[in-house]
Amino acid sequence: MISGIGVNMGSFIIQLKKWDERPGSKNSVNSVIDLIYQRTADVSTATVYAMAPGMIPGYGTGGGFEFYTQDKKGGDIETFFNVTQNFLAKLRERPEISSAYSAFNINYPQYVVDVDAAKCKKMGISPATVLSELGAYYGGAYVSNFNKFSKVYRVMIQAVPESRRDEKSLNNIFVRIGDEMAPVSQFVTLTKVYGPLVQNRFNMYGGISVNGNYAPGYSTGDAIKAIKEVAKTELPQGYDVDFSGITREEAKGGNNTVVIFVICIIFVYLVMVGLYESLFIPLAVIFVCSIRIIR
Repeated sequence: MISGIGVNMGSFIIQLKKWDERPGSKNSVNSVIDLIYQRTADVSTATVYAMAPGMIPGYGTGGGFEFYTQDKKGGDIETFFNVTQNFLAKLRERPEISSAYSAFNINYPQYVVDVDAAKCKKMGISPATVLSELGAYYGGAYVSNFNKFSKVYRVMIQAVPESRRDEKSLNNIFVRIGDEMAPVSQFVTLTKVYGPLVQNRFNMYGGISVNGNYAPGYSTGDAIKAIKEVAKTELPQGYDVDFSGITREEAKGGNNTVVIFVICIIFVYLVMVGLYESLFIPLAVIFVCSIRIIR
């Protein structure tokens, strides 16, 4: 939901009881989320995140707030990740913020596949052919369709898990060279590295997704204000934050309050001008009403 697709990720939805069966603030959504964090605090082999669903379907992945930290100078991903982690640590110190987290990680184990282009050319095959074989056997590939029971089914090929378990399995994957078959391991060198599973961009800049919840007694507006203040003081030059989902709409809407209020006053004035058939009597009525509201 927040990290993308990965074999080491999973998510599930907890369905709460009806409101009348869980009275009191201790059984509220935020209390349940806090309880989940408490009971999973001792889990060392996984990172657990809990969030409430979004208020409006299609606007973000969860309740609370969400935004992206952005690298506007195009630096390396490790520095960007460390800047984001430091920013989140400072953000959690604010009383308005209950939690702030990011599932982004730069320590996923990966392999760099290096194809010996010179050797491929010498053997009369293309490096693209070798990579295509690797992709098909290890990642799967679409090859055809077939019709059965008035339905169209896709044909996918992939090696069974036992045949793609480790580096030695490359000796069992062959590529055709003329009338003969050669193991892929002759042309490929694997180097184990660590890096991010996916790298996202948000509004043209490299971004790291952040989700969180506001603390009890505070509103999302307070959380948005706190995020802006911490970003202004803690993020180095060249880094910024940009809100997403429903938080983006709320942050934009907060700047339009004055404009909307002025438009409403003008609309009421025009209606009263038509009612009193005068340009000055509505001004007096609006002025008197404003004085009473202020008092």
